[in-house]
Order: sequence, then C-alpha cells, then structure tokens
Amino acid sequence: MKLKTKISLLMSIMVFVSICVVGVIYGLESANMVEKQALTGLSTSAQLASADLSGEIGSYEDMIRASASDYVLTHSDSGKEMFERISQLAKAYNFTSGNVLDLNGVSYNDGTDFSDREYVKKALAGEVNVSDVTLSKLTGKYGMSVASPFYNTDGDIKGVIYFRMDINFMLETIASIKVSDNSYAYIIDAEGNIIVHENQDMIGQVNMAETYPEMKKAVTDLADGKAGLLSYEVDGKLMECAYDSIENTNGWGLLVVEPRTDYSASLDRTIIILTVLQVVIFIIVMIIAINFSSYILKRVNNSVDAVERLSVGDFSKSINKAKGKDELAVLQNATYTLQNTFTEIIREEKRVLGAIVNYDLSQPDMKHYDGEYDELARSVNTIRHMLAELIAQVQEASSQVGIGSKE
Repeated sequence: MKLKTKISLLMSIMVFVSICVVGVIYGLESANMVEKQALTGLSTSAQLASADLSGEIGSYEDMIRASASDYVLTHSDSGKEMFERISQLAKAYNFTSGNVLDLNGVSYNDGTDFSDREYVKKALAGEVNVSDVTLSKLTGKYGMSVASPFYNTDGDIKGVIYFRMDINFMLETIASIKVSDNSYAYIIDAEGNIIVHENQDMIGQVNMAETYPEMKKAVTDLADGKAGLLSYEVDGKLMECAYDSIENTNGWGLLVVEPRTDYSASLDRTIIILTVLQVVIFIIVMIIAINFSSYILKRVNNSVDAVERLSVGDFSKSINKAKGKDELAVLQNATYTLQNTFTEIIREEKRVLGAIVNYDLSQPDMKHYDGEYDELARSVNTIRHMLAELIAQVQEASSQVGIGSKE
C-alpha cells in the first residue's frame, strides 16, 4: 500500500470516527433537549391554562357570593320576587340562567326538587361550590352550576341560589392550547371522567382511568391537587401528557396531550441535517486529506528519488533546496546536502584518482568534509601523497643507479 493511500486512509478513519462520536453525542443531547423542551412546553401550557380556568371559576364564585347578599334575596319573602331578581342578576353576569331554592332544595319558580344535587347539598350546608358538568335537559348543552347559600336578616340560611353556565369558556380555553400540530387538551373530573372535550361525544362517556391504566396516577394526583407528567398509548401511538389541577372545583384537572411523533419529527429532521452535514464534512476532509497526503508524498518522493538515484550512482538530477523549517523541509534539505556532498566527493575522487591513473600526481588534495566523509578524503589524499613520494624515491634511485653505472 502506497504512503499516500496509508495517509489518506488513516486520516479518513480518524475523521470518520471523530464525526461518528460527535454525531452520536450531539444526537443524544439533541434528543434529550427536544424531549425536555416538549415536556416543558406541555407542563407550562397545562399550568397556565389551569390557572386561567381556576381564576375564571373563582370569579364566578365571587359573583354568586355577591348575589347572595342582594337586598331582595335577604329581605323578601316572595319566591316570585326572588326568582325575578336572581334572573336579572344571571343576565347581568352573562350566565345562561339562575334559580332560587328554598331550604328543602325546591325551586321557587316551578317547584322542581333539586335537593338530590350535590352542589345544592353543599350550598345548604353553607358552602359556595361548583357543580360537575352535566347535560342540560332544557338547552341540550353541557354546562355547570355555581351555587351559594343566601341568608335572611338574622344571618340564618334562607335557601340556595345558583347560576347556570355553558362550558363554552372552557372549550375556548382548551381549543387555544396548541403546543404542536396534533396536540389537544381536555378536562376530567375527580373520577377520571372527561367533562370538557372538543369532541363532545366523549363527554361523560369516557373514563380515562378505566380506559388507560396509566392515567390512574394522573387522576389520583389531580384529586390531591398535584401536577405531573406521564405517557400513555392511544391506538398504538405513544402520547405525552401534562396535567395540572383546576382550583375552585371538585378535583378537576386539565390535561394537555401531544403525540411523541410530533416532537420526534423535529428530532428526525435534526438527525437528517446532522447526517448530511457529517457526510459533507467527511467528503471535505477526504479531499483535504488526499491533497495533504499528495503534498506530503510529493515532498517525500523528492527525497526518495534523489536517494534512489544516489544508490545507483546517478548524479544527473539535483534536488532543490526547500524553504521552511518543518520536518519535510528538514528531510528535503538533508537529502539536498547528502546529494551535493556525495556528488562533490565522487567528483573529487574522480579528479584525484583519474589523475593518478594518468600518472598525474600534481592535482590538489581533496577538500575536507564533515564527519567520516573526511576520512575518505584523507585516505585518497594519503594514497596520492604516498604514490608521489614513492615515485620520487624511484626516480631518485634510478638517478643514483644511472650515476653509478657511469662511474
């Protein structure tokens, strides 16, 4: 495997692993953040809406308390007069109707006995209270009553007054709650029965605790005035539910529900974007890695080629000196120095030894070099000097022999 391929492969593996690790960490953090934001949004919506309803119902109780102190009701003994007055007050407060009952829970208007109604019993016991949601036999609409005792001039309970209202104000509240495209809200009573829902076919017909066992905790918490979060399945879809109690009621609770797919869809989009971004980054890094490895390989190959040529005695092509101080520059410059030194030594040797071969011992000595290269130069110079001295001795001996022969 070529060095270029090794470098590219190594960098690609490192980048790929890094991107995967970062992607997994970011994905997990994103999932936690998206889920946390979704659940926080649900809880906040449930809290704000239940507070609004609590305040509105509380204002209705204030209205009935104020009406219970009306002069006609406290001083008149005429049932007709009292009924007319409560009807006027109901209209003034925008209730659908009003009624006045005696101490037996019987209407002064038409004699209807309401003594079996829980809100009437509580009012006769001295408690201002709100009834459960019921279907009106007169209007055919779901509504609720707010009841209060009223007193005579001696401070004794004289009877019960109540105002009747539709649940439109609660329907408007839950309809305004939208935390996602498919989220919705509804209200249950203390037993878990749905009492307010955009689909009115479910009102009084569905008990959440019986239909969905997971909802038993919500019903229990709401009865205790607690808020919370839970999950439950509807037709195979996992739903996230936030709930909060509605004050001034008989344990009612408002629930805001969101399919998990609603907020997981945004997470899926985030993961897709992250994946595409990772692929793009990987491609960019691959291109950079290939170019960088090519750059490194080119610099290394310059030195490799020069050394290979030196190994076969080819001094025909010279390597360029590199600029910079990085390791590649150091390698190339070291090769440049090695090549020049070898070239000069070989040329010097050729000059001196070539002259010796031609019986020319007059050439200057080889230059001095660094390190052990200088040993080689001194050896060649020593050989030249020895040969020159030997030849000189031979020449002198020959001269002496010639003189001796003449004598």
